[in-house]
Amino acid sequence: MKADLPGFITDPNRNGSARYRVRVEGDKNCRITIAVEPDHPNFLDYYQAALAILLELQKDN
Repeated sequence: MKADLPGFITDPNRNGSARYRVRVEGDKNCRITIAVEPDHPNFLDYYQAALAILLELQKDN
C-alpha cells in the first residue's frame, strides 16, 4: 500500500520485523502501534482510530 498518511511511520522492533506506528507532528515520543500490516483490508480503520486517539491526547495537553 502506497499512500501519504500523515504521521505513519515504520520502524523495526527488537527482532528486526517491521512495526507500524502513528504519531502526531511535533511529538516523537507519543506514538501508537497499529496492530495490522498496511495490506490488511481494515488498515485504514486502524490508522484512523489511532490518529484520532493521538489527536485527542494532544488536545488534552
